[in-house]
Amino acid sequence: TRPVLVPPQTPEALVERALQMGIVGLGGAGFPTGLKLAGAQQPDLLLINGAVSCCMLLNFVCAKEHNPPWASGAAIGFSNTAVMLSGAILQPVIGLLLDLNWQGAVVDGARVYHAATFRAALSILPICSLVAVAMAWLLREPPRPPR
Repeated sequence: TRPVLVPPQTPEALVERALQMGIVGLGGAGFPTGLKLAGAQQPDLLLINGAVSCCMLLNFVCAKEHNPPWASGAAIGFSNTAVMLSGAILQPVIGLLLDLNWQGAVVDGARVYHAATFRAALSILPICSLVAVAMAWLLREPPRPPR
């Protein structure tokens, strides 16, 4: 017989169940859903997550709207590929920036970086976001065919 799953009765139990089950988000990053749910106690975290997540939706809409109907699927696919490639490219770049500012500290065989080193290396992310906002600001609505 199959075990009966009892729904969690408290928010804390829901977070614990999600962490135990290893549920991750569908956004491609594999971020644990339990950690996101645990962050629900901190509205600032949810606001930031929502602000950066909604950009993907706008990205797909722009790819569709600025291309002819016969090419919109390919445009959305290319746009999604560019998003995934940006993560693949930025991870080693951030690692390189961390290594360039490494002070030489090692604990249990792992490099240890100062908080200022992380701030400097990760500053590339808001810079990329600002460039994206500037590029989005320059977009114009595509002309609509007459009805």
